[in-house]
Amino acid sequence: MKVFIVTGASGGHIFPAASLAQSIKLLEPQAELLLMLPKRSKISLGATNYTVVYSNSPRLTLAFNRVSILSLYGLAKAFFEDLKVMLDFKADIVVGFGSLDSLGMVFCAWLFRIKTVIHEQNVIAGKANRLLAKFVDRVALSFEQTIAGLKVRREKIILTGNPLREAMKIVEPEIAAAHFSLKSEKFTILVVGGSQGSGKINSVFADAITTLPGKENLQVIHLSGKNDREALVNRYTNEKVNARVFDFFSQMQFAYSAADLVICRAGAITISELIFFSLPAVLLPYPYAYGHQMANAKVLADQSCAIIIEDAKLSGLTLKDALSGLINSPQKLSLMRQGYKKFPSSDAAEKLALEVIKLGVL
Repeated sequence: MKVFIVTGASGGHIFPAASLAQSIKLLEPQAELLLMLPKRSKISLGATNYTVVYSNSPRLTLAFNRVSILSLYGLAKAFFEDLKVMLDFKADIVVGFGSLDSLGMVFCAWLFRIKTVIHEQNVIAGKANRLLAKFVDRVALSFEQTIAGLKVRREKIILTGNPLREAMKIVEPEIAAAHFSLKSEKFTILVVGGSQGSGKINSVFADAITTLPGKENLQVIHLSGKNDREALVNRYTNEKVNARVFDFFSQMQFAYSAADLVICRAGAITISELIFFSLPAVLLPYPYAYGHQMANAKVLADQSCAIIIEDAKLSGLTLKDALSGLINSPQKLSLMRQGYKKFPSSDAAEKLALEVIKLGVL
Protein backbone atom coordinates (compact mmCIF):
# COMPACT_ATOMS: atom_id res chain seq x y z
CA MET A 1 0.00 0.00 0.00
CA LYS A 2 1.22 3.50 -0.92
CA VAL A 3 0.13 6.47 1.17
CA PHE A 4 0.75 10.07 0.07
CA ILE A 5 0.36 12.62 2.91
CA VAL A 6 0.30 16.37 2.22
CA THR A 7 0.21 19.14 4.79
CA GLY A 8 0.54 22.87 5.42
CA ALA A 9 3.55 24.71 6.81
CA SER A 10 2.60 25.10 10.47
CA GLY A 11 3.36 22.70 13.30
CA GLY A 12 -0.38 22.34 13.82
CA HIS A 13 -0.55 20.61 10.44
CA ILE A 14 2.86 18.94 10.26
CA PHE A 15 3.07 17.20 13.64
CA PRO A 16 -0.28 15.35 13.31
CA ALA A 17 0.69 14.33 9.77
CA ALA A 18 4.05 12.99 10.95
CA SER A 19 2.35 11.18 13.82
CA LEU A 20 0.00 9.49 11.35
CA ALA A 21 2.95 8.42 9.18
CA GLN A 22 4.71 6.86 12.17
CA SER A 23 1.56 5.02 13.22
CA ILE A 24 0.97 3.62 9.74
CA LYS A 25 4.53 2.30 9.62
CA LEU A 26 4.01 0.61 13.00
CA LEU A 27 0.81 -1.06 11.86
CA GLU A 28 1.90 -1.78 8.27
CA PRO A 29 5.73 -1.89 8.11
CA GLN A 30 5.62 -2.73 4.39
CA ALA A 31 3.56 0.33 3.52
CA GLU A 32 5.29 2.99 1.40
CA LEU A 33 4.77 6.51 2.71
CA LEU A 34 5.57 9.86 1.16
CA LEU A 35 5.04 13.01 3.26
CA MET A 36 5.02 16.33 1.39
CA LEU A 37 5.78 19.52 3.35
CA PRO A 38 6.13 23.12 2.17
CA LYS A 39 9.81 24.01 1.88
CA ARG A 40 9.11 27.37 3.57
CA SER A 41 8.28 25.57 6.82
CA LYS A 42 10.90 25.97 9.54
CA ILE A 43 10.01 22.66 11.20
CA SER A 44 12.42 19.74 11.03
CA LEU A 45 11.21 16.17 11.54
CA GLY A 46 14.68 14.69 11.91
CA ALA A 47 15.28 11.11 10.81
CA THR A 48 12.17 9.24 9.64
CA ASN A 49 11.39 5.73 8.41
CA TYR A 50 9.38 7.14 5.50
CA THR A 51 10.13 9.52 2.62
CA VAL A 52 9.81 13.28 3.11
CA VAL A 53 9.71 15.65 0.12
CA TYR A 54 9.39 19.41 0.02
CA SER A 55 7.03 21.52 -2.06
CA ASN A 56 8.04 24.94 -3.41
CA SER A 57 4.53 26.31 -2.83
CA PRO A 58 4.80 29.98 -1.73
CA ARG A 59 2.93 31.79 1.00
CA LEU A 60 -0.05 33.53 -0.59
CA THR A 61 -1.01 37.14 0.12
CA LEU A 62 -4.35 38.82 -0.57
CA ALA A 63 -2.82 42.17 -1.54
CA PHE A 64 -2.82 43.05 -5.26
CA ASN A 65 0.82 43.85 -5.91
CA ARG A 66 3.94 42.48 -7.55
CA VAL A 67 4.60 40.08 -4.66
CA SER A 68 1.10 38.56 -4.83
CA ILE A 69 1.29 38.18 -8.61
CA LEU A 70 4.63 36.40 -8.32
CA SER A 71 3.14 34.22 -5.57
CA LEU A 72 0.36 33.12 -7.94
CA TYR A 73 2.93 32.22 -10.58
CA GLY A 74 4.95 30.34 -7.97
CA LEU A 75 1.83 28.54 -6.78
CA ALA A 76 0.97 27.35 -10.30
CA LYS A 77 4.55 26.18 -10.93
CA ALA A 78 4.70 24.36 -7.58
CA PHE A 79 1.29 22.77 -8.20
CA PHE A 80 2.42 21.00 -11.37
CA GLU A 81 5.71 19.96 -9.75
CA ASP A 82 3.82 18.50 -6.78
CA LEU A 83 1.27 16.79 -9.01
CA LYS A 84 4.06 15.03 -10.90
CA VAL A 85 5.53 13.79 -7.59
CA MET A 86 2.14 12.46 -6.47
CA LEU A 87 1.36 10.72 -9.77
CA ASP A 88 4.87 9.23 -10.06
CA PHE A 89 4.46 7.84 -6.54
CA LYS A 90 1.28 6.00 -7.69
CA ALA A 91 -0.50 6.45 -4.37
CA ASP A 92 -3.33 4.17 -3.30
CA ILE A 93 -4.60 6.83 -0.92
CA VAL A 94 -3.95 10.56 -0.37
CA VAL A 95 -4.33 12.15 3.06
CA GLY A 96 -4.53 15.94 3.49
CA PHE A 97 -4.07 17.86 6.73
CA GLY A 98 -5.60 21.17 5.72
CA SER A 99 -4.40 24.55 4.38
CA LEU A 100 -4.15 25.67 0.76
CA ASP A 101 -0.96 23.60 0.46
CA SER A 102 -2.95 20.37 0.58
CA LEU A 103 -6.06 21.51 -1.32
CA GLY A 104 -4.72 21.01 -4.85
CA MET A 105 -3.20 17.57 -4.28
CA VAL A 106 -6.26 16.16 -2.50
CA PHE A 107 -8.62 17.55 -5.15
CA CYS A 108 -6.48 16.12 -7.96
CA ALA A 109 -6.40 12.76 -6.21
CA TRP A 110 -10.20 12.82 -6.22
CA LEU A 111 -10.20 13.66 -9.94
CA PHE A 112 -7.89 10.71 -10.61
CA ARG A 113 -10.16 8.47 -8.52
CA ILE A 114 -7.53 7.88 -5.85
CA LYS A 115 -8.94 7.29 -2.35
CA THR A 116 -8.88 10.45 -0.25
CA VAL A 117 -8.96 11.37 3.46
CA ILE A 118 -8.70 14.78 5.11
CA HIS A 119 -8.05 15.52 8.77
CA GLU A 120 -9.24 18.67 10.56
CA GLN A 121 -7.37 19.68 13.71
CA ASN A 122 -9.53 22.62 14.86
CA VAL A 123 -13.13 22.84 16.05
CA ILE A 124 -13.95 25.24 13.20
CA ALA A 125 -12.87 23.57 9.97
CA GLY A 126 -10.56 25.61 7.74
CA LYS A 127 -11.67 26.84 4.32
CA ALA A 128 -9.63 24.24 2.42
CA ASN A 129 -11.07 21.33 4.40
CA ARG A 130 -14.62 22.70 4.20
CA LEU A 131 -14.31 22.68 0.42
CA LEU A 132 -12.60 19.29 0.20
CA ALA A 133 -15.09 17.65 2.60
CA LYS A 134 -17.65 17.58 -0.21
CA PHE A 135 -15.41 15.41 -2.40
CA VAL A 136 -13.22 13.16 -0.25
CA ASP A 137 -14.01 9.62 0.88
CA ARG A 138 -13.46 10.26 4.61
CA VAL A 139 -13.40 13.34 6.83
CA ALA A 140 -11.48 12.74 10.07
CA LEU A 141 -12.19 15.16 12.91
CA SER A 142 -10.48 15.99 16.18
CA PHE A 143 -13.66 17.24 17.88
CA GLU A 144 -17.28 16.20 17.69
CA GLN A 145 -18.30 19.89 17.71
CA THR A 146 -16.93 20.25 14.16
CA ILE A 147 -19.65 18.06 12.66
CA ALA A 148 -22.34 20.73 12.86
CA GLY A 149 -20.34 23.10 10.64
CA LEU A 150 -19.79 20.57 7.84
CA LYS A 151 -22.48 19.96 5.22
CA VAL A 152 -21.50 16.41 4.36
CA ARG A 153 -23.00 12.97 4.81
CA ARG A 154 -22.57 11.74 8.37
CA GLU A 155 -21.37 8.32 7.24
CA LYS A 156 -18.19 9.74 5.72
CA ILE A 157 -17.20 11.44 9.00
CA ILE A 158 -14.93 9.67 11.50
CA LEU A 159 -14.03 11.04 14.92
CA THR A 160 -10.37 10.22 15.56
CA GLY A 161 -9.03 12.99 17.78
CA ASN A 162 -5.86 14.91 16.92
CA PRO A 163 -2.71 12.76 16.49
CA LEU A 164 0.04 13.83 18.90
CA ARG A 165 3.78 13.43 18.58
CA GLU A 166 5.12 10.02 19.55
CA ALA A 167 7.19 11.61 22.35
CA MET A 168 4.05 12.81 24.13
CA LYS A 169 4.01 10.38 27.03
CA ILE A 170 3.06 11.03 30.66
CA VAL A 171 6.19 11.21 32.84
CA GLU A 172 6.23 10.62 36.61
CA PRO A 173 5.89 14.04 38.33
CA GLU A 174 9.09 13.57 40.34
CA ILE A 175 11.09 12.75 37.21
CA ALA A 176 9.50 15.62 35.27
CA ALA A 177 10.22 18.16 38.02
CA ALA A 178 13.80 16.92 38.38
CA HIS A 179 14.29 17.51 34.65
CA PHE A 180 14.00 21.25 35.44
CA SER A 181 15.71 21.04 38.85
CA LEU A 182 12.37 21.81 40.48
CA LYS A 183 10.54 20.26 43.43
CA SER A 184 7.56 18.07 42.60
CA GLU A 185 5.72 19.06 45.81
CA LYS A 186 5.64 22.75 44.85
CA PHE A 187 2.83 24.22 42.71
CA THR A 188 4.15 24.56 39.17
CA ILE A 189 2.79 26.86 36.45
CA LEU A 190 3.63 26.22 32.80
CA VAL A 191 3.41 29.26 30.51
CA VAL A 192 3.36 28.61 26.75
CA GLY A 193 3.14 31.45 24.27
CA GLY A 194 3.29 29.29 21.15
CA SER A 195 6.25 28.19 19.05
CA GLN A 196 7.28 31.82 18.42
CA GLY A 197 6.39 33.04 21.91
CA SER A 198 3.87 35.79 22.58
CA GLY A 199 5.02 39.20 23.76
CA LYS A 200 1.64 39.97 25.30
CA ILE A 201 1.41 36.69 27.21
CA ASN A 202 4.99 37.07 28.42
CA SER A 203 4.53 40.60 29.77
CA VAL A 204 1.05 40.03 31.23
CA PHE A 205 2.08 36.85 33.02
CA ALA A 206 5.20 38.52 34.42
CA ASP A 207 3.02 41.38 35.72
CA ALA A 208 0.65 38.87 37.33
CA ILE A 209 3.15 36.49 38.94
CA THR A 210 5.47 39.16 40.35
CA THR A 211 2.59 40.77 42.28
CA LEU A 212 0.90 37.54 43.36
CA PRO A 213 0.84 36.90 47.13
CA GLY A 214 2.71 33.71 48.01
CA LYS A 215 4.79 33.75 44.83
CA GLU A 216 7.72 32.31 46.81
CA ASN A 217 5.79 29.02 47.06
CA LEU A 218 5.38 28.75 43.27
CA GLN A 219 7.53 27.44 40.42
CA VAL A 220 7.32 28.57 36.82
CA ILE A 221 8.31 26.93 33.53
CA HIS A 222 8.07 29.67 30.91
CA LEU A 223 8.43 29.13 27.15
CA SER A 224 8.97 32.70 26.06
CA GLY A 225 10.33 32.71 22.53
CA LYS A 226 13.68 34.32 21.74
CA ASN A 227 12.80 38.02 21.94
CA ASP A 228 11.72 38.19 25.59
CA ARG A 229 13.81 35.53 27.27
CA GLU A 230 16.64 37.70 28.62
CA ALA A 231 14.30 40.38 29.95
CA LEU A 232 12.12 37.75 31.66
CA VAL A 233 15.09 36.02 33.27
CA ASN A 234 16.27 39.35 34.68
CA ARG A 235 12.81 40.28 35.93
CA TYR A 236 12.19 36.93 37.59
CA THR A 237 15.61 37.09 39.24
CA ASN A 238 15.01 40.61 40.56
CA GLU A 239 11.49 39.74 41.78
CA LYS A 240 12.64 36.44 43.32
CA VAL A 241 10.35 34.27 41.20
CA ASN A 242 11.58 30.67 40.90
CA ALA A 243 11.39 30.27 37.13
CA ARG A 244 12.95 28.28 34.31
CA VAL A 245 12.75 30.30 31.09
CA PHE A 246 13.30 28.79 27.64
CA ASP A 247 13.20 30.43 24.23
CA PHE A 248 12.25 26.99 22.85
CA PHE A 249 11.73 23.62 24.50
CA SER A 250 11.26 20.42 22.49
CA GLN A 251 10.57 17.87 25.24
CA MET A 252 7.12 19.08 26.15
CA GLN A 253 6.19 15.78 27.81
CA PHE A 254 8.39 16.84 30.76
CA ALA A 255 6.88 20.34 30.93
CA TYR A 256 3.29 19.08 30.88
CA SER A 257 4.00 16.30 33.37
CA ALA A 258 5.62 18.73 35.82
CA ALA A 259 2.80 21.29 35.61
CA ASP A 260 -0.20 21.79 37.90
CA LEU A 261 -1.64 24.61 35.78
CA VAL A 262 -1.03 25.82 32.21
CA ILE A 263 -1.30 29.35 30.81
CA CYS A 264 -1.46 29.20 27.02
CA ARG A 265 -3.11 30.01 23.71
CA ALA A 266 -5.73 27.61 22.33
CA GLY A 267 -4.27 26.12 19.18
CA ALA A 268 -5.55 22.70 18.14
CA ILE A 269 -2.42 20.80 19.18
CA THR A 270 -2.26 22.59 22.54
CA ILE A 271 -5.89 21.72 23.31
CA SER A 272 -5.29 18.08 22.37
CA GLU A 273 -2.19 17.96 24.57
CA LEU A 274 -4.07 19.47 27.52
CA ILE A 275 -6.71 16.77 27.08
CA PHE A 276 -4.06 14.06 26.98
CA PHE A 277 -2.36 15.31 30.17
CA SER A 278 -5.68 16.33 31.88
CA LEU A 279 -4.28 19.72 32.84
CA PRO A 280 -6.29 22.65 34.26
CA ALA A 281 -5.66 25.70 32.10
CA VAL A 282 -6.16 29.41 31.74
CA LEU A 283 -6.68 29.82 28.00
CA LEU A 284 -5.84 33.07 26.21
CA PRO A 285 -7.17 32.51 22.67
CA TYR A 286 -5.43 34.26 19.81
CA PRO A 287 -8.11 36.73 18.70
CA TYR A 288 -7.63 36.43 14.94
CA ALA A 289 -7.55 33.53 12.44
CA TYR A 290 -11.34 33.33 12.04
CA GLY A 291 -11.96 32.66 15.73
CA HIS A 292 -10.49 29.15 15.55
CA GLN A 293 -8.81 29.40 18.93
CA MET A 294 -11.88 30.71 20.78
CA ALA A 295 -13.90 27.78 19.44
CA ASN A 296 -11.11 25.39 20.49
CA ALA A 297 -10.98 26.94 23.97
CA LYS A 298 -14.72 26.57 24.50
CA VAL A 299 -14.41 22.80 24.09
CA LEU A 300 -12.46 22.72 27.37
CA ALA A 301 -14.35 25.54 29.09
CA ASP A 302 -17.70 23.83 28.42
CA GLN A 303 -16.47 20.83 30.41
CA SER A 304 -15.08 23.07 33.21
CA CYS A 305 -11.52 22.01 32.39
CA ALA A 306 -10.32 25.54 31.67
CA ILE A 307 -11.21 29.18 32.07
CA ILE A 308 -10.96 31.66 29.20
CA ILE A 309 -9.71 35.24 29.29
CA GLU A 310 -10.48 37.06 26.05
CA ASP A 311 -7.64 39.04 24.52
CA ALA A 312 -9.46 42.36 24.94
CA LYS A 313 -9.79 41.70 28.70
CA LEU A 314 -6.31 40.28 29.22
CA SER A 315 -4.14 42.23 31.64
CA GLY A 316 -1.79 41.58 34.53
CA LEU A 317 -4.68 42.19 36.94
CA THR A 318 -7.21 39.87 35.26
CA LEU A 319 -4.64 37.10 34.96
CA LYS A 320 -3.49 37.62 38.56
CA ASP A 321 -7.10 37.26 39.77
CA ALA A 322 -7.55 34.08 37.71
CA LEU A 323 -4.31 32.59 39.03
CA SER A 324 -5.15 33.44 42.63
CA GLY A 325 -8.60 31.87 42.31
CA LEU A 326 -7.14 28.61 41.04
CA ILE A 327 -3.94 28.27 43.06
CA ASN A 328 -5.84 28.82 46.31
CA SER A 329 -8.59 26.35 45.41
CA PRO A 330 -7.28 22.77 45.19
CA GLN A 331 -10.85 21.51 45.00
CA LYS A 332 -11.55 23.57 41.87
CA LEU A 333 -8.36 22.31 40.23
CA SER A 334 -9.37 18.75 41.05
CA LEU A 335 -12.77 19.28 39.44
CA MET A 336 -11.09 20.72 36.34
CA ARG A 337 -8.97 17.59 36.03
CA GLN A 338 -12.03 15.39 36.48
CA GLY A 339 -13.73 17.23 33.64
CA TYR A 340 -11.31 15.64 31.21
CA LYS A 341 -12.86 12.24 31.90
CA LYS A 342 -15.74 13.35 29.66
CA PHE A 343 -13.43 13.27 26.64
CA PRO A 344 -12.99 9.94 24.85
CA SER A 345 -9.61 8.36 25.53
CA SER A 346 -8.00 6.86 22.45
CA ASP A 347 -4.79 6.88 20.46
CA ALA A 348 -5.78 9.35 17.75
CA ALA A 349 -2.82 8.50 15.50
CA GLU A 350 -3.59 4.78 15.62
CA LYS A 351 -7.30 5.34 15.06
CA LEU A 352 -6.65 7.52 12.02
CA ALA A 353 -4.00 5.10 10.72
CA LEU A 354 -6.43 2.18 10.91
CA GLU A 355 -9.02 4.14 8.91
CA VAL A 356 -6.43 5.09 6.27
CA ILE A 357 -5.21 1.49 5.99
CA LYS A 358 -8.73 0.12 5.76
CA LEU A 359 -9.67 2.58 3.02
CA GLY A 360 -6.37 2.14 1.20
CA VAL A 361 -6.79 -1.60 0.74
CA LEU A 362 -10.43 -1.46 -0.42
